[in-house]
Amino acid sequence: MFRLLSLEYKKFRKNSVVGILTLFYIILAPTLILVAKEIFKSTPDFLPSSNVFFEFPTIWDYMGYIGNWLTSFFLGFVVIYMITSEVASKTMRQSIINGLNRKDYFLGKVYTIITFSAFATLIYIISTVIIGIIHTDGYDLELIMDSNWAPFRYFLMCMGYMSFALLIGFTMRKSGLAIFFYLVYVMMLEVVLRYIQVWAWPHEAMKWWPMNIIEDLMPNPFLKLGDKFIKNEYDFGLLVSNNGAIIGSILYTILFLGIAWYSFTKRDI
Repeated sequence: MFRLLSLEYKKFRKNSVVGILTLFYIILAPTLILVAKEIFKSTPDFLPSSNVFFEFPTIWDYMGYIGNWLTSFFLGFVVIYMITSEVASKTMRQSIINGLNRKDYFLGKVYTIITFSAFATLIYIISTVIIGIIHTDGYDLELIMDSNWAPFRYFLMCMGYMSFALLIGFTMRKSGLAIFFYLVYVMMLEVVLRYIQVWAWPHEAMKWWPMNIIEDLMPNPFLKLGDKFIKNEYDFGLLVSNNGAIIGSILYTILFLGIAWYSFTKRDI
């Protein structure tokens, strides 16, 4: 594992694209929520106080939702670039010619997304705890730890988005096409398909599309307020339960990695 990670690091340690995207994530993940301090100085009566953004235990949810967007964009693009750039520069082919078998090459990418996920989760935990401690009066260890498995859900969310990016990278291989499809699917296409399904067949199954399951690991906290209204109309809520999102995201991640591996083994390099 460490040998393969070392090879990945040596290949991309001086790459400006990977470096810039990762740096943006490192800077924005812990600081973007502070923008809300200025935007939401006062909130309408029907919304909770802006204090919930920064205090325990709700800060876990708001920091997680911010990380949801940043992970899907910055880290997803990093994974796609790391694969498609190697295809374009023939580095993938050269690695196999130099003695690295397909299994080790693929595992190197998988270990990389696991490492990125762990690193992103560590940033999430540290920044959430620091900001929460600064803004919460009378906090204690029990209140800080009242996260409802948020760090674990955050890690799975990162794995879900990056394993999907890995799948797109290995199947499409063209950088522009892969990034375009990834962005369109994550941001728009699946949402459109879900609404078409609700229009044609209003059923709870609309919540179990892959990106929605992954997103519901760290959903928009405000959607919890609207869940009861949706239930009154459709007999099901907007959000998947935490347990459902955890199980679903694990299954989808395994599926994404399995399809990516199958594609990689069946195609020329």
